[in-house]
Amino acid sequence: MIANREGIGDLLAEGTMRAGEKISGASYYAMHVKGLEIPMADPRGRWSTWTFGNLTNIRGGDHLRNRNPVENLRFNSEPNQYKYEKFGLGEDVFNKLDIPRNLKNEIFEGDNVNIPKMSKWAEDLISVFNSVGICIRPPVLQTIGPKYIAQLFSALTGIDTSETEVMLAGERTWNMQKLFNLRCGEKPQQSVYPARFYHEPLPGGPSAGRKLDYDKVQEVLQEYYQARGWTKDGVPAAEKLKELNLG
Repeated sequence: MIANREGIGDLLAEGTMRAGEKISGASYYAMHVKGLEIPMADPRGRWSTWTFGNLTNIRGGDHLRNRNPVENLRFNSEPNQYKYEKFGLGEDVFNKLDIPRNLKNEIFEGDNVNIPKMSKWAEDLISVFNSVGICIRPPVLQTIGPKYIAQLFSALTGIDTSETEVMLAGERTWNMQKLFNLRCGEKPQQSVYPARFYHEPLPGGPSAGRKLDYDKVQEVLQEYYQARGWTKDGVPAAEKLKELNLG
C-alpha cells in the first residue's frame, strides 16, 4: 500500500512526521527527530553518546553517523547523569583506542565518558570512515582510528598524511553537512526528542520510571556546540569555518 500509495498508504508514504501532522493528535506519538524515525534505542532507558547523537546527527534520528568505540549494552546506572556515560569496557579496550593522548584525557574522566566531546570525536571519525569505506561496528572503532587510516591513505596515494589531517577532513565534512542543513532551513528547535520522552516515564524494565529532563538535555547539547566551535543555536561560528578553510 505504501509503495503504491494506495489508501492510507498514500499518507504513510510521507513518513512518520508528515503523517502525524495530518492525523489529528498523532504528532505526539510520532517517534522522530528532524523528520527521521529514531532507531531502536530509547534514550530514557539507555542514555549514551549513541542515543544523544539522535539530536546532533545531521540526518536526524539516525544511528549510523555517531557510532563510537565506547558503545556497550549497559543500562543507565546513574539516571540523573546526562553529561557522562560509564565506559565499562575494560582497560584492554581503553588502551587499544586510537585516540590522541591529549583528546583521550579530555574525553575520558576516570570511568566516565564525556558525551559531548565523544560525540564530536565519533561524528568526525565516522565521516572519515564513510569517506574511506570502512565498517563502523564498535569492534572496528575500538581498534582502527585516524592513525591507521593516515598510514593507509599515505601508502595508497603516496601523499604523506597525518592523523591530525585525517580528523580535520572528518570535521570539515561534518561542518559542510551542517551548513547544508542550515541553508535548507534547519532550526535550533528541531534538535529535540519526541515530547513523550520528556513527559512519559518508562513503564518497566531496568530504567522504569525514568523520563528525560529537557533542561539537562539542552545543557549537554550546548556543551556539544561549544566542543564543535558553534554558536548556542548550533551554527558553525565564523572563526571555526575559517579554521577549517570553509569560509
